[in-house]
Order: sequence, then structure tokens, then C-alpha cells
Amino acid sequence: MKGAVLAALWACSAWAQTLPDLYHDEVHGDPPFLYETGWKPLLNGKDLAGWHAENPGAHDWFTTPAVTWRRVFEPARLHAKAGAGDRIVNGKDGKTANLVTEATFGSFQLYLEFMLAKASNSGVYLHGLYEIQIFDSYGFNGALTPGDCGGVYEREQGGGSPPMKNACRNRPASGSRCACGFRRRSSMPRGR
Repeated sequence: MKGAVLAALWACSAWAQTLPDLYHDEVHGDPPFLYETGWKPLLNGKDLAGWHAENPGAHDWFTTPAVTWRRVFEPARLHAKAGAGDRIVNGKDGKTANLVTEATFGSFQLYLEFMLAKASNSGVYLHGLYEIQIFDSYGFNGALTPGDCGGVYEREQGGGSPPMKNACRNRPASGSRCACGFRRRSSMPRGR
């Protein structure tokens, strides 16, 4: 299946903590939800309860306990069998409807672990407005753009922002991490 496999999604209310000072507070090691309080898992580790397709209708997302990749014979595909698990997969062919959480958030931090097949392109929308690009930009050493992994993808109205670092630091199918924050404008309705 082409596309991203989201292994874990965790959100933390920005009311409980402030966004990090990226110049002084950069931390490496275990994900913050393992050692900080206030984080809420967005997946239950069993099924897609609390999630639905963006538009009414069917979708092909499923949970799985494991994902495999065949580097030599099928480098552009990930393989998984549907079942109870802590990973979500975007359909057997890697393409399906957008998946949306039923939870609502104001300001938050998002910690995301993902796995990509070679040449994959996906994304995670924040409040349905801003897309964090999940793209196989592994090995790219040039100037980063909004289209690179971890960037805020450009919208038709313009904008967008390149990532501070290429979030696709590992070769395809070895897993990567991305952390981002979203601060709700005071004029934005709650839960949007």
C-alpha cells in the first residue's frame, strides 16, 4: 500500500504546556508523551473508534499490529493485515478518503510517528486548515520547501512554511517522527 502508515498520534493541549523554544529546548530520545503529563492518545490501540471519513461514506483505513516493507521487490508499497493494533494504514492500495478524529482541540501540540514507502506522499491536516506534509524526502540535502516532509504545505491562497529539519530522516519504511504545534487564533471558533 502506498502512502503513510501512522503508527501513533498523540495530542497535548497547549493550555497544559507551552510550545518549546526550538533553539534551547530541542530534545532527542523518547517521545514526549512517555515522560510528560497532559498528552492524550488519539488512537486506542485496537480499532478506529473515534475516527471517521472526512466526507460521509466508506473509507479503507484499518488498524494493524505490524507493517512490513519489501525493499527489493516492492519498494513503493507497505504491507499489513487488518486487525487490532496501534498502527493505522490508509487502505490496502495506500489511497482512501481522509480520516478525521471526532475529538476537538483548540491550541495543541501533535506528536506523530509515521512510516512511508518509497516515493510516498501524504499529510496530516491540523484543524482541517493546515497540512503537515508527510513526503518521502529522505536523503534530500538541498534547501527545504513547504513540500518537504514536516513542512506546512502551501494552500491555494499562498502561505506554507518549510520544515526546520527534514522530518523524513530515515530511509523508507524505517519510521520517522514529527512534532508540531498549533495555536488557535482568538477569533477562531473552538473545536475548529
